[in-house]
This record gives sequence, C-alpha cells and structure tokens, in this order.
Amino acid sequence: MDALSRGGVGRLPSSQRLLQAESLSLFAEAVHLVLSGWTALRLAVHNEWGGGNSRQKYEQLVQDLVSWFISSNAPIHIDELEMMLDEKMVLCFNTEIEDGSVEEVAEQLMTIHEDCLEGNYDSVSKLRKPCKEWLQTFQSKELIDRNADGSSDEEYEPALDDELDPLQDEPGDVGRWPVIFAG
Repeated sequence: MDALSRGGVGRLPSSQRLLQAESLSLFAEAVHLVLSGWTALRLAVHNEWGGGNSRQKYEQLVQDLVSWFISSNAPIHIDELEMMLDEKMVLCFNTEIEDGSVEEVAEQLMTIHEDCLEGNYDSVSKLRKPCKEWLQTFQSKELIDRNADGSSDEEYEPALDDELDPLQDEPGDVGRWPVIFAG
C-alpha cells in the first residue's frame, strides 16, 4: 500500500522518513519502556536465562532495535520485526515465546515508531505514565514504612538509586515476583 492510498497525500513512506534528534531520543526511550514491560523479557533478564550478562544483552537488544528502525532503507515490515524479536529471545536469552507477546511487542514498537516519525509523542507519554505511578506508589509506601519506624516526613529524601528502572525489582526488594498459577 502506498502513501497515497493510506491517506497520506504527499507523505513519504516511513522507510524514507528519518527520526529527528528529539524523536530519536524519545523513540529509544520508548523501545526501552516497551521491552522493560515485556514480562517474558523481564523474567529472562531477572533470572539470567541468558547468562550472567543478561542485563547487557537486554541493553544491546534495545540498541539493536533502535538501529534496525533507523537504518532501514527498505520498507519496515512487522513480520521481520517479529522474527528478529523471536530470534533474539532464543539466541540471547534461551527463551522461546509462544504466548503471542512477540507480536504484541512488535505491533507496539511499529506504532510508536510511526508516531515518532509524525512528531506525535502521545504513545511515549502513555508508556511513561505507569512507570511514574509505580515510582510514586513505591515512594509513598517507603515513606509510610519509614514513619512507622519513628522517622518523620521531613527526613525523607529518595536516594539516587530510587530512580525508576522498570527491569529492576523495587529498590531494596530482592526477588519478589508474583506467583501465577496455571489453571
């Protein structure tokens, strides 16, 4: 389908448009946020299914995906992205995904890429919101816990390591994952 038949009169296909500096930065952040919210990948990194350097493999995956999107001279096809994600999960994290999440992640990345090309950053903002809410909830919970120990509100200042990293457990938590029962 060409740009004219999609209603984009005069628009270049996404493969011929380039992300501007601001868009590129936001797109890279969005790729990180999407991947860090992918349960299968989170489990693979957290449990080091790809070995002791699983975190570095995750970071490399983010870079590889961003590079793939920005360096493609040919039209970008979702099935190629799905294949790439599937291969990376198997090769880097020894994880085969059969729950349909590869397709969901690929679709989300394609949508965000197209939005960033158009200068629309709403999808990036939507990804940020749950992360900010999580951080606020955690900090509120920690403040309550600290007050229960006899400390006051004035004393509390979040430590630098309280910054949000969606791939990590809550700061100070060690391995608390929800138990999911198959039924």
